[in-house]
Amino acid sequence: MPAVHHLLLAGALALLLGAGLRVSSRLSAGALERSVAAAAFAAAMATIQALALGLFDLGTSSVALFLGALAVWVTARRLIPAPGVSLGGQLAGAWDGLSPRGRFAAGALAGAGLAWTVWLLRYPAYDWDSLNYHIPEVIAWVQNGSPGSIVEVVPGWPYANLPVVNEVLLSWGSGLARSFVWITIWPSLMLALLAASGWLGLRALRVPVLPAALATTGLCAAPMATSYQANGANTDLPALAWLVAAGALCAASARDERTELLVPALLAAALAVGTKTTVAPLAVIAVGIAVYRSRAHLRPLRVPLMLAAGGALVIGGTWYLRDVIEHGSPTWPYFALPWGDAAPHLAHTDHTFFARPLKTLGHFGDTGYVRDTFLGGLLVLASAVSAAVVQRRRVVAIGAAATGLSVFLWTLGPDTGAPSPDFNYQAAFYGSPRLLMPGVAVATLTVAVAARDAGRRGARLWTGVLGLALLLNVVQLFDLGFPRTPSVATPLVGALLVGLLALAAGRLPWRAVMRPIGAAVGVLTLGAALALAASGFVNRHAHVGSDPRVAYGDAALIRWFAGAGGDGRPIYSAPLTVVMLAGDDLGRKVAPIPRRAPCQAFAAHAREGWVVIQKFSTDPLFGPSTTRACVASWRPVSEDPDNWIYDARSLT
Repeated sequence: MPAVHHLLLAGALALLLGAGLRVSSRLSAGALERSVAAAAFAAAMATIQALALGLFDLGTSSVALFLGALAVWVTARRLIPAPGVSLGGQLAGAWDGLSPRGRFAAGALAGAGLAWTVWLLRYPAYDWDSLNYHIPEVIAWVQNGSPGSIVEVVPGWPYANLPVVNEVLLSWGSGLARSFVWITIWPSLMLALLAASGWLGLRALRVPVLPAALATTGLCAAPMATSYQANGANTDLPALAWLVAAGALCAASARDERTELLVPALLAAALAVGTKTTVAPLAVIAVGIAVYRSRAHLRPLRVPLMLAAGGALVIGGTWYLRDVIEHGSPTWPYFALPWGDAAPHLAHTDHTFFARPLKTLGHFGDTGYVRDTFLGGLLVLASAVSAAVVQRRRVVAIGAAATGLSVFLWTLGPDTGAPSPDFNYQAAFYGSPRLLMPGVAVATLTVAVAARDAGRRGARLWTGVLGLALLLNVVQLFDLGFPRTPSVATPLVGALLVGLLALAAGRLPWRAVMRPIGAAVGVLTLGAALALAASGFVNRHAHVGSDPRVAYGDAALIRWFAGAGGDGRPIYSAPLTVVMLAGDDLGRKVAPIPRRAPCQAFAAHAREGWVVIQKFSTDPLFGPSTTRACVASWRPVSEDPDNWIYDARSLT
């Protein structure tokens, strides 16, 4: 019943956001601050619920998750008084106060985002990371009911030991919807959060409208943060969005001494740190500065702050504590400590920029990482340091120092440098400039603040830098092409249509939309739209994968299992999981075969279901395997250019 599941997803999302708005309305009277804080509260509650229910194997149960969201909403309504001014009233007042040009701009922005999201659902494209470990982890949790549990998704490499809050949130929505739709629209939601948070933070710091708009848009358009890795379950964009949300709430808390906003800021920081380690230093700095500045006003908030800190430890600290207990290091498997387990051979902690700076710089143009996707990022990084030299203002110097710290820490990270001579797999510069996106964010902030504090000539200079960075990012973003980005026409048409509708609509009934009947209509509409998008999703993915510009290797498999192999039996594969074979409803079991599995295990899998052997070899990367030897004498029941397919008939 796909429609029912998607209605449950829409309903649970509305309930958690409604509860988050109820809480955040007690903390701030600002509509944007309420919205960003509500997103942090809702995501935190979804994470905690999924983890808690997962202890009983119910962490992805549609019914359990919906009832949990309902309980949160009822509790918030019972314990927290309604605000004097509702969000609907604020939106109505803000909309009525907009000029026709402002209404068109607001509608155009929403239309461009909507059109891009529809395009993502029409042409679902996932990259290597999403297809081979992010999404398989989510699907494994949907099927076992225990988000956050240790599951092997890539034989020989412990991806489950990394921070996995983003995957937990994806399993929350995917467990409710029982489809790939939530995974696909999640980047759009995170991009909206990044845009709202960036604008909130810059305006809280009194950055003028034009540089604030250019800085926010430029960061959102950065290819490395959004579309370089195609779409779906990648963690760079969510980590960046939660980091900027935490920083924005910290900045807003310092304005007019609204210390209460530190509560959702703690949760947003925990969501960031629990998503990706790269944002941890800046998250700690942002929260630390905000707490220090508000230290005289913290005592009345000790109870909510303690509750938020406890939730933050669960959300952001669970993964690091688990690695300490199991492996002796909070950042294992990338960094091992002398008294703990050794890092897996794939970690390659010596492949760092710091270890090989000259050789790495010599490879900068080899893969196009920097040349084709990161010019805007390099511009704001260099400009942030230059601004500190030119202006000599304390706040600009602090921003430049944070930027420099981010760059230095990036140089120490794995896979940021040229590989060592004995590394014989894809021996080319990897670089990972996407891991530097937190530094790009703080550099963008620094340049925007420099534009605020400079004189007229200096303001024009730094505003021009932000405009040039935006232009470079937009050009390089659309240069990525299909299937990473649509043509320019897609967001432009969406912007024009919705912008004209907003212009013609005049006053909009925001109050009615925010009331129960309006919310119910919205939930039904959203659920129906998501159910429609889920129908035929895997076939659309296979269609994208059949394009000569795309090399997934699973298109032929999807078509074969939709026909001759469509009996629903489990599918075991080596060396990697073919996750899209789980089907539109995520119901079919798909699992990898361990790298050193005995041949009896291969035979048992073939008798139980299907065995798919991918023709490419990952032995140089993940180490030797028993796969080829175990199936050497088997007869495939089918074969395509990328895979062999076996079942019990292959054993005779």
